[in-house]
Amino acid sequence: MSSTYTPVLDKKVFFTSIGTVLTVSSLMILFPVTSAGIAHAAMQFITDKFGWLYLLTGVMPLAFAGWLAFGRFGQIKFGRADEKPEYSTVSWVAMMFTASMGASLIAWGFAEPIFYIQTPPLGIAANTASAFEFAHMYPIFHWSLAPWAMYCLPAIPIAYMVYVRGANSLRISDACNEALPERGRKSAKTIIDILVVISIVGGVATSIGLGVPLVSALAVELLGVPDNLLTQIAVIMLWTVIFGTSAFLGLRKGIKVLADINIVLMFFFLAFILVLGPTVYILSISVNSLGLLFDNFLRISFWTDPIERGGFPETWTIFYWAWWFAYAPMMGLFFARISRGRTIRQVVVGVIGLGSLGTFLFMSVAGVADIYSNDSHSPVGHLLCDDLRFCRLRSCQHLHERFTRRPGAGPHQSCDMGHWPGTRSDRSYGCGGAGYDQVHDRGDVNVGITRVVYDVLHLI
Repeated sequence: MSSTYTPVLDKKVFFTSIGTVLTVSSLMILFPVTSAGIAHAAMQFITDKFGWLYLLTGVMPLAFAGWLAFGRFGQIKFGRADEKPEYSTVSWVAMMFTASMGASLIAWGFAEPIFYIQTPPLGIAANTASAFEFAHMYPIFHWSLAPWAMYCLPAIPIAYMVYVRGANSLRISDACNEALPERGRKSAKTIIDILVVISIVGGVATSIGLGVPLVSALAVELLGVPDNLLTQIAVIMLWTVIFGTSAFLGLRKGIKVLADINIVLMFFFLAFILVLGPTVYILSISVNSLGLLFDNFLRISFWTDPIERGGFPETWTIFYWAWWFAYAPMMGLFFARISRGRTIRQVVVGVIGLGSLGTFLFMSVAGVADIYSNDSHSPVGHLLCDDLRFCRLRSCQHLHERFTRRPGAGPHQSCDMGHWPGTRSDRSYGCGGAGYDQVHDRGDVNVGITRVVYDVLHLI
């Protein structure tokens, strides 16, 4: 990789992408009702007409990644033959996990099973034993193998391009160079980069839109602050400070440290719930869900519900797949950036295998909390809810009531919930901004304060 490389602003990509984002954002602010209607109609059209395509392409990355890992290319190392991994396995997995899942995993880990109990998939009757079992299994399916495979796939060619071919940038368009025809290649690469930037903004906007109401509701419940716009703005400002500071410090001193803290908080949080109980219930239903997942994986991966048209695949699986695809370019950039010194097999097994294991552990424990509280056979059974915000608030209330039996539990949950979103936004900067800068030999990406301020404002 050339040491004299100087990053140059691509004006076509920059002005086109930021112009598109500002135009769409302005229209949504000026005409919120009309914009919401158009967005809803567009989503309905896409999921209804092309849902089958999302489900089909959602499985392909998993199959292709497996072929790469266990085929003749699996031993190719991203770097020199004698080069050691740039980051330890623990920090590497921590950065990937908190980057790709973050607060969204916490949000839906507690709320998602409640919806499946009342509106179960596969024609299962609501509020039955089967509905409870599938309510615990389905979130694990939505957040494990398929999304990690989608994130892993773009990381492979990008890492190969940078650490094997010696390219000077992390542009996805450069990784597509050999697959594009020579005629019109420059224009095609510009279009690819524009779409990547827009997908990054769209994915981050979805995460912030889902995360801010949740964390603000949690703050209202645990800290007693008023539930208003000011609280939500305070949450956004807190995240801005966290990821702005971490991004300015760089990968080693900022993002890596924040990710290491996140992973410790997560395991402490899970261990606390597991010890608090119901321990046997958690372990039993988790093992049961593992069997359900293996037994039904192909069926639920391709289930379009073509006869009854109940809307479950469109509302959940297809929506998730679209969300993961929007995040895939950004995650691919970041995963490639931190995977120096590892082989293709190590990257695939680490991303998909260890990532899915982490998701399984979190969803198994977090999902049980509300399933157990809604189980009429459990000693703490309550009425089910049918509103997303109420579900999340009730989840917070139920956990708060249980956690406050132990000293310091409530504040810990607040810290955990406030900390994870900042780290995911961190990675949004790290991939969307620093990903296009020079990748130095064994060093951090050079990050100036002006660039940090721009990316913070652009993403928030």
